[in-house]
Amino acid sequence: ALPICCTEIGNYALAQHAFIKSIQAEQNNVAAWTNLGVLYLKNENIELAHEAFKVAQSLEPSYVSCWIGQALIAEAVGSYETMDLFRHTTELSLHTEGAKGYAHWVCATLQDKTSRNTELYRYNILQMNAIST
Repeated sequence: ALPICCTEIGNYALAQHAFIKSIQAEQNNVAAWTNLGVLYLKNENIELAHEAFKVAQSLEPSYVSCWIGQALIAEAVGSYETMDLFRHTTELSLHTEGAKGYAHWVCATLQDKTSRNTELYRYNILQMNAIST
């Protein structure tokens, strides 16, 4: 609770310290790793956020929040994998942020008429059944 409260009031240094102490006490705490990733992402430390989410994914591959974190990182760096990561979150569990992210990318892709003949479009929209025909 302490690191979440510290994050909410903007005391990021104390929040980071508390998350790390929590992880030191329980190294397989997927929520602590994910929340640490969120803290790093919020502070635009993409590399550390990616590493924290990666550890969380390795601890619990079906934990949707760490996958959403990776999708947000992909979005921030302009990765072509962004839509696929958001799609994956919707397969893991129903989560508002994952669903919004995937819906956004499906709509953006459909609106971009220049991408209709690309391999990425065929994969993301047609092959992965983003919309039913």
